[in-house]
Amino acid sequence: MAQDFEMVYSKSKDVWEKCTEIYEKKIVKGHPDIALFQAFEEDFLNKIIREVALIQPRPIKIMDIGCGSGRLHLLYGAKTIERKRLIDYPNMLTLREYIPRFSFDALLAKQIDEVWGIDFSEAMINLAEKKIESSGLKENGNIKLTLEQGSAFELEPEEEDVLPITICLVNSIGVMQGRQGAIELFKAMRLSLIHISEPTRPY
Repeated sequence: MAQDFEMVYSKSKDVWEKCTEIYEKKIVKGHPDIALFQAFEEDFLNKIIREVALIQPRPIKIMDIGCGSGRLHLLYGAKTIERKRLIDYPNMLTLREYIPRFSFDALLAKQIDEVWGIDFSEAMINLAEKKIESSGLKENGNIKLTLEQGSAFELEPEEEDVLPITICLVNSIGVMQGRQGAIELFKAMRLSLIHISEPTRPY
C-alpha cells in the first residue's frame, strides 16, 4: 500500500478501535433505517447463497470481509439449527419469533461448511466473539464460525475443497478507506478466489 493510503488505513483502524461499542449500540442495534436495510441486504444475500447451493455440490465457505461484530456469523449460524434443537439455544428461539430470516434452512444447513470473517479492528472481533458465545452458537456442531483479526487487503488464496463466497456488506464497503480502499478491497477479494473453478451443476 502507498504511504498516504497506509496513513488513512491506520487512522481508520484507530477510530474503529475506539467507537466499536457506540457503533453497535447506536447504529447496528439502534437505527431503524439501518435495521431495515440490513434486513433487505440479508434477504438478498440469502437468495444468492441458496441459488449457489442448489447448482453445485461443494461445501460453501462464506467469507465476510470487514465482518465487524459478526452479523453473518449469527445469521447463518442460526439458520443451521433445527427447531427441535432450539432448547439448547434459548436466545435463538426468541430471535426467530421476531425475525423470520433467522429460521432454519435445511439446504443451507447441508451446504454451508463455514462462516469466516476478518476485520482489522481487534475491538470488533472481540465483540463478535462475545455475541457468538452469548447466542449459544459457539458450540454449534453444524458449521464452523471463525474470526480473524487482520487486513481485508491481504487475503490468502482459497483452496478448491470448498466453494468460497466472498462478501463485503454495504456498511463495510462504505468505510473502506475511500475509493482507493474499495479498489484494493475488490482486488484482494478477487485474488483470494484465483484457484477456484467456476461452479457447475451436478447434472
